Amino acid sequence: MKRTFFALLLALSLGASVAHAQTSNIFDAARADDVKTVQALLDAKADINQVDESGYTALTLASYNGSPNVVALLLKDGASTEVTDRMGRTALMAAAFQGDAQSIKLLLDHGAKVNVLDANGATSLMYAVEFGRKAVIKPLLDAKADPTIKDVRGMSALSIAKEQDDAELMKLLSNAAPKPAN
Repeated sequence: MKRTFFALLLALSLGASVAHAQTSNIFDAARADDVKTVQALLDAKADINQVDESGYTALTLASYNGSPNVVALLLKDGASTEVTDRMGRTALMAAAFQGDAQSIKLLLDHGAKVNVLDANGATSLMYAVEFGRKAVIKPLLDAKADPTIKDVRGMSALSIAKEQDDAELMKLLSNAAPKPAN
């Protein structure tokens, strides 16, 4: 129940819109995975880190919509990985929610911070675990994502995996948990 509500809320807030026949701006082009239009807009000096009326950058929208070609183009042209939306979510969180391993790698390779907290205290790893995006969990852990960080509900990626009764994921996350100093 929590998972369904969370997914619905995220999808609605990210403004997944119906693709237009012609993309009129960088946000629509990013949603539609329209590399040619994004490139043309960048060539025309579009502000690569501008936010739309909902507070999302083109990079966040491309990450959420599974558009790694647009993600790569935006990053190549200098898009910031750390611009957040109104809820404090980053492009890495959007890619983790989507389960887009290619975009995760691109974002991490361009310096995306893996343990950033959104307004609810959630991390990219929490999004991946919560929504069963197993393909992106190992790359996030390899980038030193902390499975013990707790959100405002008191849940961590590890406790979410326990709640889901996923033994394989619990082991993976437990092995990656920071060890206490002696």
